[in-house]
Amino acid sequence: MFALTLLVLWQCFDEKFGTLLFCGVAAYSAQNMCYRLYCVAELSGLMWQIAKGIGWDAAYYIVSNTIMVLEYAAIYMLFARRMKKYSLARLHNKNILLISAVTLVVTILLCSWTNVYYYQHFPLLIIISLFSVLCCMFILCLQSGMLENLALKHDIEVIEQMWKNDKRQYEIAKENMDVINVKCHDLKHKIKELRLSDGECRKTNCWK
Repeated sequence: MFALTLLVLWQCFDEKFGTLLFCGVAAYSAQNMCYRLYCVAELSGLMWQIAKGIGWDAAYYIVSNTIMVLEYAAIYMLFARRMKKYSLARLHNKNILLISAVTLVVTILLCSWTNVYYYQHFPLLIIISLFSVLCCMFILCLQSGMLENLALKHDIEVIEQMWKNDKRQYEIAKENMDVINVKCHDLKHKIKELRLSDGECRKTNCWK
């Protein structure tokens, strides 16, 4: 399913694979977090308490949609809005592939475990679901940190380039000043020589 999602993203957007993979991992983590929170609500008995008064289907839609709206709003405020400030073009595929591998392994292992023992040991499954939520939050924080580090690295590169340009301009200005000083020194000697020659001419009346 994740691979098919990346294929759809690749068909819909003119972006590099690393950028699409980064966005896919973020979306996959957000979706898995939403599902795990719903599992916690169901396993803890909250769903059953709500379903007593309005029925299971209505309780399912109310709880799942409430969790989805609140979670996605929180993710947008805490992560997505911050990610929009940074450029995804400078992402390194190596780091993204590592995060993707960790995300998929954690999700697949936890999903496999909970699917087999879903209704057999509720406390353990609640702990596993909460652990999965923490893993997804950690992945989103890691992705946000990657973008911030890239932005800081880019700013440092810009400052270094500006410093190199200023240094080069200073060196050029210094070279020009040295040339001007040499010319001024030569001109000073020329003026001195002219004054001396003019004085000698007046003594000998060489102007007559």
